[in-house]
Amino acid sequence: MNSLLPKVFCEAKIDETHQSITDFKILSVNKAFATLVGMSIPALENNHAKQVLPEALYKNFNWSFYFSDIITQTGSKIIELFVPHVDKWYQVEATVDQPLFIAVTYTDVTKQKKDNSLLQHVTENMFDLIALTNIQGYFTFLSSSNKVLGYKIDELVGKHCLDLVHPD
Repeated sequence: MNSLLPKVFCEAKIDETHQSITDFKILSVNKAFATLVGMSIPALENNHAKQVLPEALYKNFNWSFYFSDIITQTGSKIIELFVPHVDKWYQVEATVDQPLFIAVTYTDVTKQKKDNSLLQHVTENMFDLIALTNIQGYFTFLSSSNKVLGYKIDELVGKHCLDLVHPD
């Protein structure tokens, strides 16, 4: 698992109703992920996330809320996550190729978030809708005028732009 981006491959542990993720068993990580969490690769691999990951990364993030909808199927999902102990924002892409097995890649988007914050400040009094997406088509920024869509900014950031287009 070589990459400059932090990556982790896990097996999800779910509750008896198959509705909620209770933990992850870390199967493999790359050096970039080990550096991100401040641990060695052997200390992470074949251990449960709740036992070994820093509280700031695991406790303050509701993994079930974001990933329970894809963990028992196949697919991928992209969200943004602030990691307090390193003071950085990450775009987190979770991919499930086989149910219960999830590959997660972290892309540092701290600079982009700061740039978006400045853009948000400039655009908060505009009536025009301004939206930015990443190369995959997921919203990374929306001006405060997005109220015309009937959503809050937090509901749209990380959502794919085509999710707002009627299927017909």
